Amino acid sequence: MDVIGTIRNKSPVPWIDLYFHVDFFDADGKQADSGATEEYEFYLPANETASFKLSFTREFPEKNYAKAVARVVAAKDARRRW
Repeated sequence: MDVIGTIRNKSPVPWIDLYFHVDFFDADGKQADSGATEEYEFYLPANETASFKLSFTREFPEKNYAKAVARVVAAKDARRRW
C-alpha cells in the first residue's frame, strides 16, 4: 500500500533524511494501523513544497485503510555534515 502526498517545509532550514509517521483510519474515523519510515536521500529545501510516496505492507483488511495522515517527526539539517 502506498501513501502519496505533498509536504511543505516552512522553516528556513533545508531538510534531509526525513522520518515519516503515518496513521491509518477506517471509514468511521477510528485509528486502524500506523507505520513509520525514514526516507534517506529525501531532500526538501527551506520554504519549499515537494511530493512524496511512502510504501507500507498492509497488515489488516483493506477497509481499515480509508484515510492516511502522514507527518514528518524528524529530519536532519541538510547544511550540516553529520
